[in-house]
Amino acid sequence: MLGKIPNSIVKRSGPLVGVVLNPTDANVAERLLAQVRYEASVTTGEKLPGKKDNWGNFMVNISVLIGILLVFTVLSGLVFGGVRTLFRRGGASGDGDEMITLHLGER
Repeated sequence: MLGKIPNSIVKRSGPLVGVVLNPTDANVAERLLAQVRYEASVTTGEKLPGKKDNWGNFMVNISVLIGILLVFTVLSGLVFGGVRTLFRRGGASGDGDEMITLHLGER
């Protein structure tokens, strides 16, 4: 369609169209249009599975986390119990160790 325009040089490269209207020098117009290039490239949006997508690694990492939390919990309990036992044996007053009750059933 554009090639039917009088006194014009047209080049198409893929979806790109170059047109030079009323060129003074046809060789210069041809060199200019030779620079119009289109290279198609196709990309896919597909994500390749990696190490993070492996359910086996996920389960191993969960097991490791549970193990770390269990060790931390047990060690924290032992330290807390040991410190409390040392305070009791060391002669610290036991006034703060009693539990306060409200005796609501007596009213």
